Amino acid sequence: MINKFKYIFVQALFVPIILSSLNQDEAYCQSIKQTMDKVVNDIITKKKIPGAIVGVWSPSVGVWVKSFGKSDIGNGREMRWDKKMRIGSVSETFLVTLLLELADERKINLDDKINKYLPFVQNGNNITVRQLANNTSGIFNYMDDDNFKAEIKKNPFREWQPRELINIAFSHAPYFSPGRGWHPSETNFILLGMIIEKVTSEPLQDTLKTKVLDKIGFLNTAFATGPFISGDYSRGYLGEKNNSVPEDITFLDPSIMWAAGAFISDLSDLSLWAKSLAGGSLLTDKSKAARFSWVETGQPGVESGLGVLKVGDYIGYNGGIPGYSCAMFYLPSRDTTIIVLLNKFPDDDAANLIFKALAKTILPESVTW
Repeated sequence: MINKFKYIFVQALFVPIILSSLNQDEAYCQSIKQTMDKVVNDIITKKKIPGAIVGVWSPSVGVWVKSFGKSDIGNGREMRWDKKMRIGSVSETFLVTLLLELADERKINLDDKINKYLPFVQNGNNITVRQLANNTSGIFNYMDDDNFKAEIKKNPFREWQPRELINIAFSHAPYFSPGRGWHPSETNFILLGMIIEKVTSEPLQDTLKTKVLDKIGFLNTAFATGPFISGDYSRGYLGEKNNSVPEDITFLDPSIMWAAGAFISDLSDLSLWAKSLAGGSLLTDKSKAARFSWVETGQPGVESGLGVLKVGDYIGYNGGIPGYSCAMFYLPSRDTTIIVLLNKFPDDDAANLIFKALAKTILPESVTW
């Protein structure tokens, strides 16, 4: 478990709008601060994002944490850095960490065909567990089904069963044959969640808590099983074209993404997880090697591992769920973390744009995309 004194130390650094200089003069730090402010403000203004929480930790500039805009449009409440948000597909980083732990325990083999665990899956005799985890299975992403998206808006409190989501996916043709391409698909991670429950014989959220969350020592990260968010949180807004006022969709049943996106977290916990994920925390050397075996995505400068992405040399993940989006990346060579939390989704890739713009601002030499 991560030392709680370290966690408290990290928390102590989280005073809004901090910029400490490490081996840099004050004028340089002030210039970087102003540029980062402008970078974030420009993007959230252009993309009409109600509120944002952004954190940068780097020896180049120190620690810079800031909130922007509103956490609640209805009452005009300002965003604060300690608000919790849903993190969407970033949940997959926790899920695949658990998968790899089970592989280390020889309960799952990454090269098993998935019909070994889930006989009902179409073409499951040609798709491996590994291909689910690195998005090379070709299986259609059920989240892109128009009828499903309409149903979420119509009835956000509806509880979905994993098998229902799988059935939606397989009502569509695959993107490509297994192993013949790369395409992000939440369906892959729904299937992984079902496989994990099959081999552990316990609810997924329980196994994630005992084998991942408790071991790291998170305080504000949880696998949500109901539509409400406890504690201090930002409201979430549905971003759609031609909507002058975003629609509040804070409360929705997380079963719409289940294993692929049910997590809630905050900036402080994600700052710990970003570095831990990139270092292969909780895994053996064998599983680390598997996790960081990169495949091409077809996107410039972006490669995919198992439940992890590499953008240039930054390692992390991004994702969204209706109402919220997140980007979380760590650069091992420069011990630099960048995290972006937004309270709107879809957001026209705003979280990724902010991450990339901040990376270019603080360490331009590290940007290869």
